Amino acid sequence: PEITRYFMTIPEACQLVLEAGAMGKGGEIFIFIVFAVTGSSSAILAEVLMSAFGWSKSSMSLWLYWPLRIVLIFPAYQILLVMFGFLFGQFAFFWQFEKKMLRRIGLGFLLSEQ
Repeated sequence: PEITRYFMTIPEACQLVLEAGAMGKGGEIFIFIVFAVTGSSSAILAEVLMSAFGWSKSSMSLWLYWPLRIVLIFPAYQILLVMFGFLFGQFAFFWQFEKKMLRRIGLGFLLSEQ
């Protein structure tokens, strides 16, 4: 299948969210938007944290910089996914998704369900 990717600014993305909310009849549109907003937000948050620690591409080896950034993105993504899911009224879907993913990567012990 053919895939088209779109790049947009934050204001354009916000406008898209507002338009999708007005057009959507159910949660189907929100699910795609939540994944997109979460990915972008976690990458931005990781960049801010790297800067706060004084870590940059120029101050360290790229072999260390990128793994550190990915390690920061992963937990941020997990938390933001559930938070944005809640804000868009799709908490149940994203909480189930998160629990399933944590179990699959061997972190199911973090869920204290009896």
